[in-house]
Amino acid sequence: MAKTVRTKNPRSPHLMKAKLLKAMEPIYAPDLRTPAERCSHKPVPASVYKLPPHPLEILLARETLKVIAASKMVVICHRNNMGLETLKGYRNAVWKLNMRLWPQFNNKILRLAFEGTKYATLSALLESTTMMVTSPELSFTNVVTGLKRIPTITPLAVVVNGEYIISVPQLENFAKRYKSGIVDAHGELVASLSTHSQTLLQALMHQGVTLSSCLSFMSKSSTVEPPLSNPVQAPASNEPTAEKA
Repeated sequence: MAKTVRTKNPRSPHLMKAKLLKAMEPIYAPDLRTPAERCSHKPVPASVYKLPPHPLEILLARETLKVIAASKMVVICHRNNMGLETLKGYRNAVWKLNMRLWPQFNNKILRLAFEGTKYATLSALLESTTMMVTSPELSFTNVVTGLKRIPTITPLAVVVNGEYIISVPQLENFAKRYKSGIVDAHGELVASLSTHSQTLLQALMHQGVTLSSCLSFMSKSSTVEPPLSNPVQAPASNEPTAEKA
């Protein structure tokens, strides 16, 4: 009868085999580096970015610009270390909010994509490990909710409608004020502009009415006949005058 091999929870090796494995363990020299030097995710030196880009990196940079142009909201985030299973769970969490993660675009590709474009100011944020989060809808509330579902990332800047770059506090402020999206913001802006225009129109109408009344008064006063230069003297009274003595 064949024995079943337990691959998930194997048995401990025999005593002699355990001693043999212990004796064959390699001996490494002690690592005297500091934790900052041992970190595998150190910032890439600037000299690396001066190398000519690879053709694949050029294609990915073009794809990055296409993704930004097709998205209504793009968030540049700092990303901490995470495994593939954790990243998959975060993707599923934000997929329900119609958002997508792009971990394949690293700092070098993003720098190459932003160079010489209107997004060149975002290159200053690409110092540590970053990740791009996109949304095809212009909804501030969904973006803020989706970012809260990923505790291992920190948002740095937001590109709205491919034109405007806003900060994270501005994004949170918009999410609090306009929960239904940009429609309420547009309505409030139209109301504010119409209020000032109505006030200006009323002031102009008042000034116009005042000017019209003044001109009509002056025209009426100019049509009145001027007084005579030699007025008619009053007739003499019939009373007898006193005779001279």
